Amino acid sequence: MAGSPSRIYYASASEILSQCSGKPLPLGQTQGHSVAPYLEQRIFPSECPGKRNKLNIEAFPSGKYPIMHNLFLVVKQIC
Repeated sequence: MAGSPSRIYYASASEILSQCSGKPLPLGQTQGHSVAPYLEQRIFPSECPGKRNKLNIEAFPSGKYPIMHNLFLVVKQIC
């Protein structure tokens, strides 16, 4: 992905934020009102792994971050 700057990769925020090479994008539904999936300023790859981006937990359940989907976990009980 790093060699192709026009590529887009869709993954869970918790997965991508722990990596140092990806760039999570702030998104919004109206121009000028974007919401970042991470807290504070973005941590750049040169600062990793000593420092990591932190997930903006409030933005997802509130719907402020516009791309999200439900995750369903199905567990088979063995009796």
